[in-house]
Amino acid sequence: MSDRRPKDLSSLKHLILDREYPLNTTRFLDELVKRKLITKIEEEELRKMKYRKQIDEIFVILYKKNPKPTFNAVKDIMNEMDRTDFVDGESSPNVTAWCGFTASFLIGPYLEEPRGPKTCTVNGERYHKLLAEAVLPGLVQRGILGDIIFMAHEDDVTT
Repeated sequence: MSDRRPKDLSSLKHLILDREYPLNTTRFLDELVKRKLITKIEEEELRKMKYRKQIDEIFVILYKKNPKPTFNAVKDIMNEMDRTDFVDGESSPNVTAWCGFTASFLIGPYLEEPRGPKTCTVNGERYHKLLAEAVLPGLVQRGILGDIIFMAHEDDVTT
């Protein structure tokens, strides 16, 4: 098996684009802004783009930075996002996958990679994460939803 570990930003970008399971760009962009690798204005423009274009444009911005620290910062973000498959170049054997579909489009796949061998139950927190990171951004990206408001009755909230 060939070594697929990224050695620089360019190889990391190609690994991200080649992966069967896409990167959660919503969280990735949040982390890039938090670490000042992109500006808030750049983030707003990037959020309007489709996945492949988003990744291309993110890396256009990152290529202009100091390569080594930027690469290390992006690898740290991947680790924090539990996407070690991008850093290690390996696919994780433990993945919970979800996708949703309508008559006209597919949302997903959404992947939750647990740390270590374990199974988990979908509780309120995991369901909220699924909605916030996969379903709603997918609907917003397609122009079906504008504003997102989470509401729950106090007695209906489960954890």
